[in-house]
Amino acid sequence: MGKISKLQVFLVIIVVVSVVAAVYWYQRHSIPIVTALLQKNQPRLRI
Repeated sequence: MGKISKLQVFLVIIVVVSVVAAVYWYQRHSIPIVTALLQKNQPRLRI
C-alpha cells in the first residue's frame, strides 16, 4: 500500500486539474444561475 504507482499519480493529477477547471468555469459562467437558485431556495438570504 505504501508504494504509489505512476498511474495512480497520473490519475490524481487528472482529477485535481479537472476539478479546478470545473470550479473555475463554474464561477466564470454560472454566477447568475447560482444567485437565482440561492434566492429562490432561500429567500431570506440576501446576496
